[in-house]
Amino acid sequence: MSETDRDECGRFTGEVTEQDILKAFDRADAPFLTAAELGEELGVSRQAANYRLKRMREEGHVKRKQTGARSVGWWATIAPEPSPETLRDIEATEGELEHGETISQAEMKKRLGIDR
Repeated sequence: MSETDRDECGRFTGEVTEQDILKAFDRADAPFLTAAELGEELGVSRQAANYRLKRMREEGHVKRKQTGARSVGWWATIAPEPSPETLRDIEATEGELEHGETISQAEMKKRLGIDR
């Protein structure tokens, strides 16, 4: 999440970015999240999460569906941007595979040095 500090009243002084929201969807085990769940994940109110989700919906980055009388489920329609570390890993392995060649996830982790 972006740098978010609280002021003396406990209010957040930082801003949650669209990337923070997209990454929260990416980490979720569920196919969709409610604004309350997203707010809890990001440390902001349900209202703040709902406001950002509505703006992102206008931009086509998320979709929503009414799941009950007062419940709405949200999901991302785009992936978050890769981190600088991921981009470096991709660049380090670029050109190692022939066009159309595939390898297993385990082999890719081994090649990237993240074999656990």
